Order: sequence, then C-alpha cells, then structure tokens
Amino acid sequence: MNVSCRVAFIVYLSDLETATNFSAAPLLPFAELAIDLPASDKLWNATSASDWLQKSDRRASCRERVS
Repeated sequence: MNVSCRVAFIVYLSDLETATNFSAAPLLPFAELAIDLPASDKLWNATSASDWLQKSDRRASCRERVS
C-alpha cells in the first residue's frame, strides 16, 4: 500500500471520528473510498510470502483507484 492510500485512509478515519464525536454526518461517504482497507481478504489469508505475492495485484495502483 503506497503513501497516498495510507493518507486517504487516515483522512477518512479522521473524518469519521470527528463526525462521531460531534454527532454529525461524515463529509466523506464510505462509498467514495475506493481502496482496499488495508488489504483484501485473499492477501490476509495467504499462507506464505510467495503465496501473498502471487495473490497480490500490483497492476492497479491505489492512485488509479482513488481518482
């Protein structure tokens, strides 16, 4: 996960926390967050590093999915 994905996720979490604390609607709807958080289930369930690498999809970068 590159830096822009991490920043987008932290911004989303900060917005959600602020909305919760002030009983307000979040500014960033979950539907607009189009990144894997933090990774897909197939990566979490990988049994080894080589299995993880095989299952990972590095063709679509986070920047392509966020914009």
